[in-house]
Amino acid sequence: MGVIFLTREFEETEFTERFEKATTEQLVEAYNREVGNPGWVSARGRYLFSLYHEFKRRGIDISVIDTGNGMALDQRVGLDCTGRRLVLVDPA
Repeated sequence: MGVIFLTREFEETEFTERFEKATTEQLVEAYNREVGNPGWVSARGRYLFSLYHEFKRRGIDISVIDTGNGMALDQRVGLDCTGRRLVLVDPA
Protein backbone atom coordinates (compact mmCIF):
# COMPACT_ATOMS: atom_id res chain seq x y z
CA MET A 1 0.00 0.00 0.00
CA GLY A 2 1.37 3.37 -0.95
CA VAL A 3 -1.05 6.02 0.32
CA ILE A 4 -4.07 6.34 2.57
CA PHE A 5 -6.39 9.11 1.46
CA LEU A 6 -7.84 11.33 4.19
CA THR A 7 -10.77 13.22 2.76
CA ARG A 8 -12.79 14.33 5.75
CA GLU A 9 -12.51 16.61 8.74
CA PHE A 10 -11.12 15.23 11.97
CA GLU A 11 -13.47 13.38 14.26
CA GLU A 12 -12.59 11.33 17.31
CA THR A 13 -12.18 7.59 16.92
CA GLU A 14 -11.50 4.78 19.34
CA PHE A 15 -7.77 5.49 18.77
CA THR A 16 -7.77 9.23 19.50
CA GLU A 17 -7.17 9.01 23.25
CA ARG A 18 -4.46 6.34 22.86
CA PHE A 19 -2.48 8.55 20.49
CA GLU A 20 -3.00 11.66 22.63
CA LYS A 21 -1.37 9.79 25.55
CA ALA A 22 1.48 8.35 23.48
CA THR A 23 4.93 9.87 23.21
CA THR A 24 5.99 11.21 19.84
CA GLU A 25 8.42 8.30 19.58
CA GLN A 26 5.52 5.91 20.11
CA LEU A 27 3.59 7.64 17.32
CA VAL A 28 6.57 7.12 15.00
CA GLU A 29 6.72 3.45 16.00
CA ALA A 30 2.99 3.10 15.31
CA TYR A 31 3.45 4.64 11.86
CA ASN A 32 6.45 2.43 11.05
CA ARG A 33 4.50 -0.73 11.93
CA GLU A 34 2.06 0.19 9.14
CA VAL A 35 4.67 0.71 6.42
CA GLY A 36 4.43 -2.06 3.83
CA ASN A 37 1.30 -3.60 5.36
CA PRO A 38 -1.08 -4.37 2.48
CA GLY A 39 -4.02 -5.40 4.68
CA TRP A 40 -7.08 -3.22 4.95
CA VAL A 41 -10.10 -3.06 7.23
CA SER A 42 -12.12 -0.07 8.35
CA ALA A 43 -10.50 -0.12 11.81
CA ARG A 44 -7.10 0.34 10.17
CA GLY A 45 -8.44 3.37 8.33
CA ARG A 46 -9.61 4.93 11.60
CA TYR A 47 -6.27 4.04 13.23
CA LEU A 48 -4.26 5.77 10.50
CA PHE A 49 -6.69 8.70 10.39
CA SER A 50 -6.20 9.25 14.13
CA LEU A 51 -2.43 8.82 13.89
CA TYR A 52 -2.17 11.41 11.10
CA HIS A 53 -4.25 13.91 13.02
CA GLU A 54 -2.26 13.42 16.21
CA PHE A 55 0.98 14.21 14.38
CA LYS A 56 -0.70 17.35 13.02
CA ARG A 57 -2.19 18.32 16.41
CA ARG A 58 1.29 18.24 17.96
CA GLY A 59 2.72 20.40 15.22
CA ILE A 60 5.07 17.69 13.96
CA ASP A 61 6.32 18.42 10.44
CA ILE A 62 5.14 15.37 8.50
CA SER A 63 5.86 16.73 5.03
CA VAL A 64 7.88 13.61 4.10
CA ILE A 65 4.72 11.48 4.39
CA ASP A 66 1.96 14.05 3.81
CA THR A 67 0.64 13.80 0.23
CA GLY A 68 -1.67 16.79 0.54
CA ASN A 69 -4.79 14.64 0.72
CA GLY A 70 -3.41 11.66 2.59
CA MET A 71 -0.42 9.93 4.07
CA ALA A 72 2.21 7.84 2.28
CA LEU A 73 2.97 4.46 3.81
CA ASP A 74 5.98 3.48 1.69
CA GLN A 75 9.01 4.15 3.86
CA ARG A 76 9.92 4.11 7.53
CA VAL A 77 10.51 7.41 9.31
CA GLY A 78 12.30 8.72 12.37
CA LEU A 79 12.45 12.05 14.18
CA ASP A 80 15.07 14.68 13.40
CA CYS A 81 17.34 15.98 16.16
CA THR A 82 14.72 18.54 17.25
CA GLY A 83 12.01 15.90 17.64
CA ARG A 84 9.63 18.13 15.66
CA ARG A 85 10.04 16.77 12.12
CA LEU A 86 9.75 13.35 10.52
CA VAL A 87 12.65 12.26 8.32
CA LEU A 88 12.92 9.25 6.04
CA VAL A 89 15.01 6.39 7.41
CA ASP A 90 17.24 4.26 5.23
CA PRO A 91 15.69 0.84 4.74
CA ALA A 92 18.36 -1.39 6.23
